[in-house]
Amino acid sequence: MSKTISDTLFRLVKSLTKHEKRYFKIYSSLHTVGEKNIYVSLFDAVDKQKEYNEEVLKKKFSKQASVKQFHVIKSRLYDAILKSMRVYHSDNSAEAEINGQISNIKFLREKGLLKECENAIQKAKKLAYKYELYLRVLDLLLLELVLMHFNRFIGKTEKDLTHLYDEMAIITNKYTNFLQYRQLWQRAELKMSKDGYFLRNSADEAFYRNIIHDPLMKNEKKALSYRALIIFYENYASHYFIQQKYSQAYIYNQKCVALMEANVHQIAENIVTYRFTIVQSIFLLYKNKKYNEIPLLIKKFKEIPLKISIKSESVKQRIVENSIELELDFYIHTGQFEKGMELINNIKLEFNKMYVNRIAVWYFNFSIICIGAGNYSAANKYLNKIFSMEEGKVEPVPYCFAKILSLIVHFELGNQDFLEYAVKSTYRFLYKRKKLYKLETLILDFIRKDSPKIDSDKKLKEAFKKLKSNMLNLEKDTFEKAAFDYFDIISWIESKIENRSFAEVVREKVSGK
Repeated sequence: MSKTISDTLFRLVKSLTKHEKRYFKIYSSLHTVGEKNIYVSLFDAVDKQKEYNEEVLKKKFSKQASVKQFHVIKSRLYDAILKSMRVYHSDNSAEAEINGQISNIKFLREKGLLKECENAIQKAKKLAYKYELYLRVLDLLLLELVLMHFNRFIGKTEKDLTHLYDEMAIITNKYTNFLQYRQLWQRAELKMSKDGYFLRNSADEAFYRNIIHDPLMKNEKKALSYRALIIFYENYASHYFIQQKYSQAYIYNQKCVALMEANVHQIAENIVTYRFTIVQSIFLLYKNKKYNEIPLLIKKFKEIPLKISIKSESVKQRIVENSIELELDFYIHTGQFEKGMELINNIKLEFNKMYVNRIAVWYFNFSIICIGAGNYSAANKYLNKIFSMEEGKVEPVPYCFAKILSLIVHFELGNQDFLEYAVKSTYRFLYKRKKLYKLETLILDFIRKDSPKIDSDKKLKEAFKKLKSNMLNLEKDTFEKAAFDYFDIISWIESKIENRSFAEVVREKVSGK
């Protein structure tokens, strides 16, 4: 096994939960003959390593004959883990049920039980249609055609044959329609993931305008299925979101929620989409300043596993993680930073099992909570965790704003000597990536040019007033105001002008006083 594959085995073992590891060992003892001890022993040895070390493993198992082909044992262990996890995570989804029925149909056909085979096809088709699993419908229609031919078309007419091919054409058309909508949506998602979820220039504006002006987006009737209509609404919600027209985005988001909740069986089949849509609802409530509605929706999100049957442990875990994220966001938006600190201290999550980008977002929010609570050293610690990550694996916008947040933290800490170097480094970094917002330039100039000249509280206050005025002008700019979503920089500036805490200013704005 190559070093890359060995590393893959290591990552796979480390990704497993405690329950998954326990299940693998039970599964291995039941399904492995002869070499069962070395499989479990090797599994445990890999699990105990903090970093993969091939030589240590070879030395540990040097007395066992099978280690002469150590790469084979590792390959078999890797496959055995995946096989055991397929059994452990076998679900009761409609697609899994249909796949099982297709296996039954093929078995019945081979046994010559053609009537039973035909009945099973009709039963499976009914389920596939209910959940719009059109590829499975096509599989079943093809089986129906094979069955006709297998039975020498006894009892069938040309009309029956034509009907089947017409049905296949209709299904193919619906599935193609769904794929076309999905492609539109994913083109937008691809750009957002690379460039951020906001317009940066007129070229961005033209890109998203072309998507929403596609003939498929003309009206709802163009969407030929539930899943296509969901994407239709999601496209419009994203379109208005990217333009920062949050009231319109919320309207389409709620159309999406209503359609899902009118088709509860579809929610259970695709819980990930429902979960994302509820999270988006909460974010849009923030943007529409409907803070009072948010706690109830967070509660609704937390209760998803109680109302919908979810067998996947990973999905349940993601809902737990999302619930914590939503609670942290609420504390950030409402200025309850001390509660946020308390939550951070009580979080017990295995960050090493999350995607790097998600970990970066967690640390970014942790740093904002710490800034709001006045714990700048802790904020600096979390920002440094982001900077220690491989840059290319973190979404560029949060990474860039972490750089700006770091300057604010060092300003608060009074690290003037470090700031001189940090500002130059940050400017080069942002300029190279062509990610400079005017907001970022204002902060860089303030720290680099203005703050070193300030020698009194009065001058500092005047400098902050000038910075606030410039910021308020930027906030009106379509291509700039999105930058204010990552950190409430204006409230931070106001806290300096008014000699109040950042948390107090944020809370006052939310309360509307």
